[in-house]
Amino acid sequence: MEGLSMSVITVTDATFQKEVLEASKIKPVLVEFSTRAKENKQKLPNASAKMDAVIDELDAVYAEQVKFVRVEIELDPELKDTLNPVTSNMYAINHGPTTVLIKTVEEIVEIVGGYDRKYVEDKSKAFAGIDNGGAR
Repeated sequence: MEGLSMSVITVTDATFQKEVLEASKIKPVLVEFSTRAKENKQKLPNASAKMDAVIDELDAVYAEQVKFVRVEIELDPELKDTLNPVTSNMYAINHGPTTVLIKTVEEIVEIVGGYDRKYVEDKSKAFAGIDNGGAR
């Protein structure tokens, strides 16, 4: 995955329990469900590619307070994920990008679609209890 952050790890159905649910007991986890395809029909970056960049930027600033992970999805014509169906079904994912914020194993916030950095940053900071100085 060229251009993506090295610290935002990609999780799968097999690793979700440990990397997300178990980790969310220690600190909040932001899970980005991102489409495998990163271009639209016009060969321009799609919403998932744009959101990947936002998540990578936030990870660079807030990695100590929030764990950032990515789940790749590929939706079939019925909008069912074929790459990580167990995890996608758990959160009723039928659109990429979708961002789910999880704390102590429970989903707290869901952001469907692509948004700018400020919107996602504000939601993430409020969710994680981070003040404007970056400290808890």
